[in-house]
Amino acid sequence: MKDNELAKKLESIRNSFKTGIDELDSLIAKIAGSSAPKEISKTIELMKIVGANENGLPKSRFHEEAKKLGYDVRGLAGFFKGANKSITYIPVNGEDRAFLTKQGRAWLDGI
Repeated sequence: MKDNELAKKLESIRNSFKTGIDELDSLIAKIAGSSAPKEISKTIELMKIVGANENGLPKSRFHEEAKKLGYDVRGLAGFFKGANKSITYIPVNGEDRAFLTKQGRAWLDGI
């Protein structure tokens, strides 16, 4: 197996684990009620903010909202990567705007 193929397989496995962990966190949050783990609470809040903006959230505002929740903007890539990415940027009138992906909407609607 070539290094590139191996890297793609490992990335796919990593994304599967991340999805599983996200689902476990979601179940824990449902069971625990308001005592949801801090990281999952931040994720839910940020995704709700993005999802509430039908015309997309400008990239600069997305970064502002993430910072308010305690994110370092350099650590936001996990929302945008992998087969189950939850947020994507789409250019609208020359400006990148954050939108929930189909998977992101399904995840948010499922919690």
